[in-house]
Amino acid sequence: MTSKTVSVNLTDNDLNKMNESDEEFNNNKIKRLIFSIFIILTSSFQFGFNLNIYNKNEEFHRLEGFNLVFLTGAILGLIIFIKIGDSKMNLGIIGLSALSILASILAIVESLNNSFNWIVLGRFLFGIQGALSSCLLPYYVTKIYPSLSSGYITLAENLALILGLFMPKVIEVFTDVDYKQVIFYQSWQIIPAIITIVILLFFKLNKIKVIE
Repeated sequence: MTSKTVSVNLTDNDLNKMNESDEEFNNNKIKRLIFSIFIILTSSFQFGFNLNIYNKNEEFHRLEGFNLVFLTGAILGLIIFIKIGDSKMNLGIIGLSALSILASILAIVESLNNSFNWIVLGRFLFGIQGALSSCLLPYYVTKIYPSLSSGYITLAENLALILGLFMPKVIEVFTDVDYKQVIFYQSWQIIPAIITIVILLFFKLNKIKVIE
């Protein structure tokens, strides 16, 4: 039984194209890594902020199950992560941004009214967004850049979470706000969500999916 050797002659043009393709792939991977870390920081900060923003105000403590809806949303976010963990990255990011935008709009609407119905729904959505981002985004980063230590990702995530928990206390110490202002303060989260979607427009959908 004889074996045959097949030789392939590559021209300089072919080699240049291969090098350009590899360089483009590496550049795109770095961009996706930076983009993902940006979302991890902003999402973790939001999660901590939403956890602590209502703790002092008695108006919200009188609402039965007000904090329960946030935790319920967080549990649902974990369940959603299990279902979409292997999906394309851009779809998960769009979902997170959409939840932040919708909940922020509800906060603005609620700050102009006297009913708590919308803010309860918004708090539920923020719960989903927070838990989903806490699990989904670090998972994506380790897939995009396997050589990056997961310890650095966890450190960045926890630091942003602590800063998010700290910020409402700063607001409480230096300002005297009523419950409507507290609600309105949640609407700032629409800004990083919109920035995220705008940045996402510069990525091709087939180049931002998780690398297996």
